[in-house]
Order: sequence, then C-alpha cells, then structure tokens
Amino acid sequence: MTVNITFEEPEARFKTVLRVQEDPANFRSRLGCNARFFLIRGRPDAGEQVEEGTSAENEDHEEYVGDLQAWRIDKPTAAHPNPRTRWVDELLTVNPPDANARVSETAYCLQTIYPPTGALHTRATSLAAHRPGPAAFRDNSLLFIEMIHFFQGFRQRGLLKHALRAYFDFLANLPEWFAFHGTVLLVPAAPDGERGLAWGDDNSANNTNAERILMRAYENHGGFQTRFRKVPIDTGDEEKPYGDITLMGRIV
Repeated sequence: MTVNITFEEPEARFKTVLRVQEDPANFRSRLGCNARFFLIRGRPDAGEQVEEGTSAENEDHEEYVGDLQAWRIDKPTAAHPNPRTRWVDELLTVNPPDANARVSETAYCLQTIYPPTGALHTRATSLAAHRPGPAAFRDNSLLFIEMIHFFQGFRQRGLLKHALRAYFDFLANLPEWFAFHGTVLLVPAAPDGERGLAWGDDNSANNTNAERILMRAYENHGGFQTRFRKVPIDTGDEEKPYGDITLMGRIV
C-alpha cells in the first residue's frame, strides 16, 4: 500500500508492507501483525553518482524508514466461545517479569485491563464515557502495538500519522477473518535496548519525558486517548522493583 506525501523535496510515496504471521515464540493466543515502512523517491540520494541520461537517473529510490510490531489477541466471549482459548494461561496468569521476553510486554498490557480470570478489571468501569469504553474491552479481539520505531534521520518528520493511517487501512481491508475492526492499545514509552538510546539514559526523568512526548504524538497523530494512567506494576528488577504503566487506546 502506498500514498503520496510531501517529505522535504521532492514529493515522496510512503509505502507500507504488512506481514501477518504466527508467533515465532509459539504462543498460540496471539498473531503477529507487523509492518515495515518505506519512502520511495524519484531521484537518487544526495551524493549518489549516476550517469546523466541513463535509466538510473529516473529510477525510484526506496528507503526503509521504520517498522511497527503488533499482536492481535483473540479471546473467548459468549458470542465467540473458542477463538484462542490459551490467552488466559499464556498472558494473564504469568508473572510478566518471569515470562518469556517475547511475551512480557503483551502480558503487562493485558494485565492492566484483565485479572487472571479473564473478566474485565474493575478499574475499567471508569471508562464508560470514553472510547474505547468497557464494551470495547469485552470484545473478542484486541490489537496491542508493542512498538513503532523510525530510524535516525526520519524521526519528528511527520511520518507517524501516515504510518498509522496506512496500517489501520491495511488491517481493515485484509481478507475474511484476518480483517481487523476493534480496539487498539499501546504503551507510550521508549523501547528497550538499542532503539531506546535516542531518548537518553534509562532514568526516571528521561522515561517521564519520553512518555509525555509520545502521549502527545499518539493523541495528535493517531487518535489515541489515555485509558489507564500510571498503573503500578512489578518489574521483577531488584534495583527498581516497582514501576508503572500507562495505556492508550482507540477504536478502528
């Protein structure tokens, strides 16, 4: 899927490639819905030497600018009793710090909303006047965006709105069962590891600043609203045993 956007000079096309896949960690309660983002421009990059008058002078040049990692979680409801029955065991009854590293972020997110029984947490009843409200969390399918990341040189360039719009359009138009319409959740926090270095050292001040900036970005460019703010969590880290999580959501 591509859309034309203005990105410096010249005009570029923003390309989204979506990949739907089983969880490589073999967790059957979730399905990967990941995307890669590209800019396609009609001239060579600055400094690239091409011979005048050749076909290379007019070729499109594609740049890989970022990616999105997300999980679709399907859970039983009265209307859909058996979509993926393992979600409670794999995501709600595990202790996130002790869980497989590939699933801990998803577990932290879902346990903010659901206790180990799989019923809606009492804290969610305060969402009645908001979208998504409690009814959305009782739906049989949710999408958790674990990370959206743009590479150095493409941050703060207005690409987030194009990425999210293209991604949601892609999900809505997938064939048959794969098409997604429902509640989307994310945690506005800097990513772990090397990708989080752009936000500075891992300390309270930098983490708070990253959360504030990301909350504003996701609200302004993605239509997300804050659903749960600073919910206490057990990090499992001896040096920083307690933390908190903020959760944002929207309906697509």
